[in-house]
Amino acid sequence: MKFDESRFTRQQGAYRRMSVMSKSTILCAIDFSDSSLQALRWTLQLAELTHAQVTILFCYRLITAADNEEFLDLKKNMEDEARRKFNELERTLIDGQAVPYKFVSEVGFFSFRIEMFLRKSPVNLLVLGNSIVQNFDDHKSLPFEQFLKNCKVPVVIVPETVERHYLENEVTKNLSS
Repeated sequence: MKFDESRFTRQQGAYRRMSVMSKSTILCAIDFSDSSLQALRWTLQLAELTHAQVTILFCYRLITAADNEEFLDLKKNMEDEARRKFNELERTLIDGQAVPYKFVSEVGFFSFRIEMFLRKSPVNLLVLGNSIVQNFDDHKSLPFEQFLKNCKVPVVIVPETVERHYLENEVTKNLSS
């Protein structure tokens, strides 16, 4: 991916803008992989430091069933499984944090569902883990780089390992400048 300095400069101010705006929202897409859970940890830490709310987006695809009843059962089962995984995630990762959040489960490709969410809802920052980025080209053969060019909000891709003190130092530095 080519480095776009103007985009980087624009995104550096994201922490500062978020801390000033009331009711800022961070959208974090997850697939329950270790990579996306690391992105969620990072998102929750940032939300706590900037007093933002978090929307956690999980997307899944349905393979067409033979009839409408099978399709509805499959959808219900997928939704139930996503909710079960999220409930476990709440207990282990989110409970006890003073961050307002909501969980949204959608049928479809991540690239499409994120695009639609950004069009319909005010979001100040999009956070993705490596696993989401690696599978981003599944829909419409839209390369991730093209998505970034079209995206109207700053995007953060969280690496597999991020230390909390690094995040706190970066946010403090951006808030004071």
